[in-house]
Amino acid sequence: MQRKKVSRTKPDKINVGIIGTGIGQAHFEGYSALPNVNVVGLVDVDPKRAKLIAEKWKVRHAFTNHEDLLALRNLDAVSVGVPNWLHASIAMDALRAGKHVICEKPMAHSLEDGERLYKAAKRAKTKFMMAYNNRFRGDSQLLKRYIDGGELGDIYFGRCVWTRRSGIPGAGGWFTTKKLSGGGPLIDIGVHALDLGWWLMGGPKPVIRQLVGVHLSDARRMAAHGQARHDGHRRRRRRAYPLRERRGDHA
Repeated sequence: MQRKKVSRTKPDKINVGIIGTGIGQAHFEGYSALPNVNVVGLVDVDPKRAKLIAEKWKVRHAFTNHEDLLALRNLDAVSVGVPNWLHASIAMDALRAGKHVICEKPMAHSLEDGERLYKAAKRAKTKFMMAYNNRFRGDSQLLKRYIDGGELGDIYFGRCVWTRRSGIPGAGGWFTTKKLSGGGPLIDIGVHALDLGWWLMGGPKPVIRQLVGVHLSDARRMAAHGQARHDGHRRRRRRAYPLRERRGDHA
């Protein structure tokens, strides 16, 4: 007797909720561009703002507590876009409720909370993903294909740089308060550069970890030494390539 094949059909639409309507705006715009995603609810601690945004986005449910959103029976996944110190706790609540999670960076505002969230995500039967959107840029995808195809050979060194030339988001609020945000530029924009470099290189595992503490006076002395070496290098270049230096087209 032959067994009948059971066909498992995916739902026509994935029902998503957005927790936090600040950066959540970007998530909503992304979801709105997908024909198989339906935003069914949102959360904002300000009831007036929650209602206003729900009307603007044409979303049925507006809550001031994420637990009310997670209680929706037809909810499949959530985006977590709240202040940093709430990322881990809300993401873990969503995983416990059986929802898929996209969480804004950083994962948490402390190492301890990050480790707890990591373990919760490993135990969960649903998917957990950090919102490292730079992986999905066209140039990143193209470079990844070249690297995975061996076009660039063995990648054994990477350097990550990100420069913000002006503006501090949320200056004076939780964003610039370390005990609430967890840190500064490294966990704000640096994590994007680090993740992109790590991902492009195939996710190598660390073999040596070292933390070096440098006193401020030592750092200044090191910086001065580096500048002196740079100045000396420029002087040598001028002697070697006087015409190029004069034209200003030196490398």
